[in-house]
Amino acid sequence: MNLEKILQKLSNFFDESQGKKKESDESLSKLLKKLRKKEKKLQEELGAEQDVDEKEQLKQELKIIHQQRKKGIALLAELRAKTEQDSD
Repeated sequence: MNLEKILQKLSNFFDESQGKKKESDESLSKLLKKLRKKEKKLQEELGAEQDVDEKEQLKQELKIIHQQRKKGIALLAELRAKTEQDSD
């Protein structure tokens, strides 16, 4: 195998991994947007709710969604940092 073919295969390999990283980034971003919308909706429901038991349930749900978003944001930042570091 000559040098050009080897370089082409390496180039294809690295481009593929970059594509997967970009795809992961996009899907995680979409998921975070959905979670943000759900969190806002729950906050509105919580403000309108009168029943004490329902309020507690909504608070628990809101707390869980908030933690999920927080972890997702951290993961996205880490993924983007790795992508930038790999491109340097």
